[in-house]
Amino acid sequence: MENKKSNIQIIIAYIITAGIFGLLCAIIPPFFLGKLKQQPNYYPFLYWIVENSHASTGILWFLVGIFLGYKQPKIWFIWGIAVMSLFPILTIYEVIVYPKSHNLLPFEIIMYAVLSVIPFLGSLTGMIIKNKKTKSLITKQSS
Repeated sequence: MENKKSNIQIIIAYIITAGIFGLLCAIIPPFFLGKLKQQPNYYPFLYWIVENSHASTGILWFLVGIFLGYKQPKIWFIWGIAVMSLFPILTIYEVIVYPKSHNLLPFEIIMYAVLSVIPFLGSLTGMIIKNKKTKSLITKQSS
């Protein structure tokens, strides 16, 4: 019972970490690439992310998915949603604080679901890598 409880706590910690990493993957690249179009304090936060988004964000989401799929291959299918989980939460927050900032809210939520395919495919890749590594270790030990 205690072992199962600690596993659930570890999974919850991974989900929270995945959401934070997903958000950081969208925030950090514009600063490193030096192409900031808008300053973060003039506009709602998610609008700033969209204006400053780069292809590197998708690559980082994919890499985070690989990492999570490798570390927790039994639940690889939830990592795509987990990586994108903070975006809808921030959208709802911005709707409350800036009521006119999100006129197409249902489409934004759908967009986040579509974007979650990137880390989902990454986690699938990580799970496949982990399973191949495990199978190769098993075959080496049985030989």
